[in-house]
Amino acid sequence: MTAIAGNIANANTTRDEYGRKIPYRRLEVLFAAGSEEGSARAAGAGGTVRLPRAIPPGLAMELIFTSKRLDGREAERIGFVSRAHPAAKLMEAARGLAGQIRDNGPLGVRAAKKVIRHAAEMPLPQAIEFSNANRLPLNYTQDFAEALAAFREKRKPVFRGE
Repeated sequence: MTAIAGNIANANTTRDEYGRKIPYRRLEVLFAAGSEEGSARAAGAGGTVRLPRAIPPGLAMELIFTSKRLDGREAERIGFVSRAHPAAKLMEAARGLAGQIRDNGPLGVRAAKKVIRHAAEMPLPQAIEFSNANRLPLNYTQDFAEALAAFREKRKPVFRGE
């Protein structure tokens, strides 16, 4: 599977698995699988495994079997990407989202990221236990005390990652 998506780092090019140049800021997402770009090959780079984990399996099969091309709006509509933005507004949107994440407690964000990454593959009772094991210790941090104080005082918290 070849996936081409916007990269907010820069506007240089990279190369795909066949050595072809790909611009980082290309807005199109291409799924080539059932016939990798018409070559009668199965998707490479784990596309047939990864895509059904990212979107509903039936939709993943449709995209893989038909080698359908998606633009940013369609990728957003089906839930493959959380947001799609025109290239001219991509950096502004990325910085805005990064700022929202930055303004939250870093310990909580780190714990949530860990739980989301690992718990998805666990049975529900084990996932809840894993979540609690990562969440409950945060109740005893200085950042949690700061969050409570800021709420009481109706001000924005200042987190220090402690």
